[in-house]
Amino acid sequence: MKRRVPPWGIIAGLLLAALFGGSLLSAEPEVMIDFWELSVGEDLMRSLLDKFERQHPGIRVRFQQLSWDYGLDKIITSIAAGNAPDLCELGTDWVPQFSSTGVLRDLTEPQAPLKDGPEDPGPGG
Repeated sequence: MKRRVPPWGIIAGLLLAALFGGSLLSAEPEVMIDFWELSVGEDLMRSLLDKFERQHPGIRVRFQQLSWDYGLDKIITSIAAGNAPDLCELGTDWVPQFSSTGVLRDLTEPQAPLKDGPEDPGPGG
């Protein structure tokens, strides 16, 4: 059974990437984020991304819906070719494979300012 990422989690990931993605914060008037997704239906995701773009002028999301049948191959091929997306949903059993090769970006520290407050213990706390 494939584990599904809730839509709010995807939007939170987009926000994190927009806020802390380094090159995403350039002085350019518009930022384009390439985002590949597998779980949420295309219509629902596009409506969520449209709302995100309205709330964040100057950030545009180029969205591509992948299927569980070919998504893993497409992701691996894009990484090997040096043209991976900025954000990509990964199946939970795919994460160790990508993590062990060093192609994932750790957002643990950059997300710290987004906590509710200093008394917020964070996940598991």
